[in-house]
Amino acid sequence: MGKEVICPWCEEKTLPKLATITKEHGTINERRCSLCGKILAAYLKEDGDFFSSIRKYPN
Repeated sequence: MGKEVICPWCEEKTLPKLATITKEHGTINERRCSLCGKILAAYLKEDGDFFSSIRKYPN
């Protein structure tokens, strides 16, 4: 899970901070940039961990 990504906001290579937040509509898994603090991804915990199955294309 500790995979480095390039933040689309600050364009730096970083390890995202992972947080689990309980809201009114469910539990949310949130990934934030560890440098600028902006949200990289947020999804319901009930949806599972689907990041490994997302295709990535080179720019």
